[in-house]
Amino acid sequence: MKKENRPSGSWLGDSSFTNAEPESNHKDINKYLVYEDCLLSLFQNCPLCTCPCVVKKAVRGTYLSVQQNCPNCGYNQQWNSQPLVGSTPAGDLQLSAAISFTGSSFAQVDKVLTALKVKSIDKATHQRHVRNYLDPCIYSTWQSVQSGLLQTMTSKDVVNLRGDLKADVNAKYDSYTVRDMETDNVIDVQLVQSEVGHSNGVEMEGLVRSLDFLESSGVKIDTFTTNRNRQVKKYLREEKPEVTHCYDVRHIAKDVSRKLAELGKKKGCKMIQKWQQSIVSHLHWSSQLSPSGDYTVAKWSSLLNHVHDMHDHANRLFPKCLHSPVTGHSKKWLKSGTKPSIRLQKIIQNKRLLKDVAKLSPLLQTSDIEGFHSLIRRFAPQNVAFKFRGLLCRLYLAAMHHNENKGQQRLQNEDYVQNLMDVLFEEVLTDPGRFTAKLRALPLPAALDATRETPVRDIVVSTSVVHLIGHKYPVVHLVKLT
Repeated sequence: MKKENRPSGSWLGDSSFTNAEPESNHKDINKYLVYEDCLLSLFQNCPLCTCPCVVKKAVRGTYLSVQQNCPNCGYNQQWNSQPLVGSTPAGDLQLSAAISFTGSSFAQVDKVLTALKVKSIDKATHQRHVRNYLDPCIYSTWQSVQSGLLQTMTSKDVVNLRGDLKADVNAKYDSYTVRDMETDNVIDVQLVQSEVGHSNGVEMEGLVRSLDFLESSGVKIDTFTTNRNRQVKKYLREEKPEVTHCYDVRHIAKDVSRKLAELGKKKGCKMIQKWQQSIVSHLHWSSQLSPSGDYTVAKWSSLLNHVHDMHDHANRLFPKCLHSPVTGHSKKWLKSGTKPSIRLQKIIQNKRLLKDVAKLSPLLQTSDIEGFHSLIRRFAPQNVAFKFRGLLCRLYLAAMHHNENKGQQRLQNEDYVQNLMDVLFEEVLTDPGRFTAKLRALPLPAALDATRETPVRDIVVSTSVVHLIGHKYPVVHLVKLT
């Protein structure tokens, strides 16, 4: 093992204070808030002759070492508050790991501990732990988790996937996430630098990378659900004709809801506001378990009759509403030929919308996109600057948290945190160089300005102050270089 890869650094001044106790199991070890006066009082008197002792303490980060010497009988002992890993306090590593693995902020945790006057590590120490041990641990663990997910998927004849873009992960990067429609597990996360252009270009780049990776892993894709990105539509049609491209109902429903909200604000169309949620819900229902796009369109188009209290339809694919007879209806039915009826018909029967409705995914979409995006914001807040590998590891943490807690409304399961702790203390810290090398082998994107040519400046701007009556600002002169 290379020396520089081990947790190192003799911080305690007196070398006699660095004698490590046997390394302790990191599992199921409780910690307590202990006041210094209460703790040191245990060492004030000699346990043999009860005479006053000379007590010295050494503190570094969360670690406390106490040296007790009795001048009367010569008794002495050294007490350490926690085991050491190499020469690094285990508590320091566990605190750094707990902050990172749970998606917490070092600044916030440090504020709390400082207010309590609890001894803690500094920011530089935390960042060193993240760089040398924690990020390599996250990266390796995600690779193992992803490998297990892929093994399950490759055992199936075909799978149905969906892709979501999370724009503005920070000022420099966006993320593209692929999930399994059946299990809602996050299968792949791609971090794309903004150099590829606007969000449409980023989405294309993320999708292409994910599909190439999944197909090279042996995953057979039946349907792939996305938003209505035209570039994606063209790419899947031309490059992946074997994959059926479907649209995410939430993206279309959001657009329809916006148009209905605008219509409801217009004069004479206020009643549309009461129908808005029902219409959006009908769109979701229309897409579910439909055997074909035409059938989905027929279910969606039946809405126009329904809002007029007509429940038999001319379309043979969907000739009649499936609900029970309507009694005591709380909403006001629309009348044909009125302004709200005509305006609503234009929205429902919009040609482009009908084409998109025909491509809605027939699979039940239970995943909360915004919920997952908020999870990304928790693990990778925009006000914190992360480098590429560090940010990618944060996204992997969000994916592991999501996979473990999908479908849960209240209680949050964080077994993945304990799993990461196990990998850290049982594998990474025994040979950190091997894990660090894996992460460093991950290629970095080129710098944003790496391919840009330095512009030739043929115009220089010079300023001079012209003292004119009533003119107090400099006049700018453009001078053409020859």
